[in-house]
Amino acid sequence: MIGLITVTAGGRAAAERLAAVLPYARIYDEPAAIAIPLAFAECDAIISFLAVGATVRIAAPLITGKYEDPGVVCVDEALRFAIPVLGGHAGGANVLARRVAGILGATAVITTAAEAAGSVGLDEFGADLGFVVEPGSDMAPVGAAILSGERVTLTMEHQWPVPPLPPNVVRTAQPEPGVPAIVVTDELTPAEAGGVAQESGPRVIYRPPSLVVGAGASTGVTFGEAGRLIDEALAAAGLSPRSVRWLATADIKAREPGLLAAASERGWSVVTASAGQLAAIDVPTPSEIVRAAVGTPSVAEAAALLVAEGSQEQGHPEPAGPGGAQLIV
Repeated sequence: MIGLITVTAGGRAAAERLAAVLPYARIYDEPAAIAIPLAFAECDAIISFLAVGATVRIAAPLITGKYEDPGVVCVDEALRFAIPVLGGHAGGANVLARRVAGILGATAVITTAAEAAGSVGLDEFGADLGFVVEPGSDMAPVGAAILSGERVTLTMEHQWPVPPLPPNVVRTAQPEPGVPAIVVTDELTPAEAGGVAQESGPRVIYRPPSLVVGAGASTGVTFGEAGRLIDEALAAAGLSPRSVRWLATADIKAREPGLLAAASERGWSVVTASAGQLAAIDVPTPSEIVRAAVGTPSVAEAAALLVAEGSQEQGHPEPAGPGGAQLIV
């Protein structure tokens, strides 16, 4: 939802123009000191028809983090400028400011360094493809290196259609020692996998949505049992749970509470297939016992393969996994 904050008749009229065309927009009628905290708690973005200084003074105590806070755009009383003041990249305020400017006939004033340099912000890199930034990534030093024209390497396991980067960002098969790097991978780092951390320069690691977890489950499996087995399987394969796109299973398991809860806690969507669809998939370890019970010789393997193949047919890069395009648990 987009919150619209106004204190004058002119601001109210402009807010009504925006509310008529922006989806899920709400005008807050309370005084600004009350409206901004309310919108901060309820909205994904805020458009404030107040001065930047006034907006910042009210919003400052509410700020928690760039990935949690709503984007904030200020529009002046004369409707000349739309200025992102918070969440330019992560909060989507740069994009919103341009949209607001287009509607109101204003000018979007973008001040983030990457935008000023004509580059893509690391917060936004691959966001449209579902990339997730690994917590602890060195966003600031790598971003500064890009803007300073230093050599930065880009390593990707698959040919993801990422946005163009400046010429000083060079594609390499592996990160170079001591050189800032952008790495797109679903594999755990040596430190995450329990090994010895390799000496390297600053890195930003992106997790692409490249994995499908195939899961079968006995009736009544608990949330803890399902989640533990999935986590152990991913760790044993050296793969990051942040790269899991779907949990795939048979449709007869679509209401298995423990399995659904394990997927929900990890933020994964659950996709299912019928026994007939699964039975048509050639799997490495079919089981006649499973066939007798559920009508297909495989649930986990077949579901992962079926969904991964469907993903490729829709034009997505092939999900990576040990020996193929799936992870079986």
